Amino acid sequence: MSSTTRNRRAKDPDRVKFNRGRLVILATVLLLAGATTLTTRLLQNQMASALVIIALIVVAVPAIGRALQLINRTVDDRYRGMRDANRAWAASIGGSFDATAAPPPPEISSIAFAEDRRVLVPVTASEVVSGDWRGRPFEAMHLSGYEKLRPGVDAKGRDVSTNLVYLALPHALPDLRIMSGSVARDYGRPMTEVIIPHDGVGGWWRIQSDDPTRSVALMNADVRELLNGWGSPIRIAATGRYLISYGDPTGDADAIAAQLDFLTAFADRIPRGALLGDAAD
Repeated sequence: MSSTTRNRRAKDPDRVKFNRGRLVILATVLLLAGATTLTTRLLQNQMASALVIIALIVVAVPAIGRALQLINRTVDDRYRGMRDANRAWAASIGGSFDATAAPPPPEISSIAFAEDRRVLVPVTASEVVSGDWRGRPFEAMHLSGYEKLRPGVDAKGRDVSTNLVYLALPHALPDLRIMSGSVARDYGRPMTEVIIPHDGVGGWWRIQSDDPTRSVALMNADVRELLNGWGSPIRIAATGRYLISYGDPTGDADAIAAQLDFLTAFADRIPRGALLGDAAD
């Protein structure tokens, strides 16, 4: 598959689930409204109106059930096809595919899910592709969890999920977040904004880090050029020996390959002065 395909539009699984939920709610409301009206008509002895309402309910219930079946079948077929394609792609690059696998290290899952929130159900990983990309180990996966926000904000919590790709590096980098908008909104803890000198990076990127000095060193001319040429809305992060991208809406093989190309190009451009430990000397 081509590694240049980017930003392919596909239904977000959370959006599919949301739309399916809305249909169920609508069906419930309609049935309750019909039952209420039917009861009222019967009490008022309006038999003709009651019979019409009964007929409408008899027709509507199977129709709504059929619509739900079609939605489920469409979603299942789509994900089955993508899963099979990802499995074939993993085999073609000498990698492996697992329908379910152990989640990545906590420092990686905390990148995808806000750090000031509690994951009540352990994070799970599915559709996991593992292998080497140009000599560097990688994993791509769909992460799912259940979060509860701060007390008093959301007592019931919510389901959370995202597609994530990470590339393993030989040396550690400072914690770094590169995305559009404010990092603090996602992570709940403010990081220092990194001011890039000279020509900087495109205005849609926000860069924040716990080590601004090394992060400025990281954003050399080659890295800035790479970022400015990358038109994807995915988010980029570095923590320890991992370079991470997440937030892609598709999770298909083309999107994974495009992110791996980008992360590899990013890693190839990292200057020694941005590394942590002895590697920086």
